[in-house]
Amino acid sequence: MHRTRATRSAVLVLVAVAALAASPQALPAAAAPAPPVEPAVAQAASIEVGAVSVIVNRDGSATIGAEITNGTDAEAALADVRVEKGDRALPVSATPFWLPLLPGSSARVGDASDAGGFVVPQGVDVGDALTLRFLLDTGTCLDVETDAVARSSEHSLVYPKDGTRLGPATVRPAC
Repeated sequence: MHRTRATRSAVLVLVAVAALAASPQALPAAAAPAPPVEPAVAQAASIEVGAVSVIVNRDGSATIGAEITNGTDAEAALADVRVEKGDRALPVSATPFWLPLLPGSSARVGDASDAGGFVVPQGVDVGDALTLRFLLDTGTCLDVETDAVARSSEHSLVYPKDGTRLGPATVRPAC
């Protein structure tokens, strides 16, 4: 089951798009979270995160997969992902390169590339309820709640397929 919410108010979407186009560093702050959006999708300033999955690998690690669509006229990048299990943040190992989000296009987290790979080395079991916080280089955070699933043939294109260390495993800062 997927439960989602964006950390920016839906009322500020148009203002955020204008601010993002003017300056990627000038996003407005929101006082209240936006209401839930369609299942498995979180959005802010016309950047959407969907098709989110946390896939538990055979070695006990978990790989993050998602699709991020940049519906703005400005470039952005996925800088980080924070994974929370209950009230505890889990260490995440990530590729050293941010995932580019070109205007008007989509990018996949977990594709076989040098950017946008995220692995939780341990601490995730099949069925765990998790909150993923996708941090963009603009300072915007998008939260998606999802349940961890076992790796299957459905996840054959989500990498890495094991706990391959992509970089140091660290707990990501909260937004």
